[in-house]
Amino acid sequence: NEAINGMLVDGPSDRVPALAMVPGGSANVLARSAGIPGDPVEATGLLLDGLADHRYRTISLATANDRWFAMSVGMGMDAEIISSMEEQRARGKQASPVRYLGTTLRQYFVRTNRKEPAITISQPGGDDIDNVFVAVVQNAAPWTFFGDFPVNPLPEASFDHGLAVFAVRNMRILASLRWTRRILSGSRAGSANGLHVDHDISEMTLMASRPTSVQVDGESLGSLKNIAIKSVPKAIRLVV
Repeated sequence: NEAINGMLVDGPSDRVPALAMVPGGSANVLARSAGIPGDPVEATGLLLDGLADHRYRTISLATANDRWFAMSVGMGMDAEIISSMEEQRARGKQASPVRYLGTTLRQYFVRTNRKEPAITISQPGGDDIDNVFVAVVQNAAPWTFFGDFPVNPLPEASFDHGLAVFAVRNMRILASLRWTRRILSGSRAGSANGLHVDHDISEMTLMASRPTSVQVDGESLGSLKNIAIKSVPKAIRLVV
């Protein structure tokens, strides 16, 4: 995310170099979604071959309050989880699937406000979606990885189309179990049972009635009340 924001400081153009990714994090969502191997040695070999063969893929990106992102923006509990994980890492705790799971359960049952939805999703020319607890906007799929397992609320999200949104409007336990199962199974079911799902959106605004946690590409932006999101087609080239 930081590399992309540096490369596109003046916006997309033919002068912007291609991005080559050697994965080194715990999730590597952009690299894995683009087909880059998780092993850094294998990835380096693939990228060297891609450079030699002039093998590129041009993908769409998006902006969130003028900050570029490649994969996702979240407002609500997913951003609260990331904020909590950043605090734990600052104290020397290592990020791991087990720690993410424990943090998620603690956030859901103890910390998150599951009674008063704060978020409204607004699209130009469309009806507002209100009473939202959690809003996840994806530029591609999957949303993230739990170890090697893809977590995929919006499997149809693609670098080749507009944005997709997954909005949770019911945080009761039974409803949460249903949408959690959907996320883990990668189901393509539509809006139902306290969910709102939409695809191929060019722009939207997430508005909160109170300061609410926001994350962009897995990095906490703190608490905000408004975040304007816009898809930008064919924004950057990847070496593949």
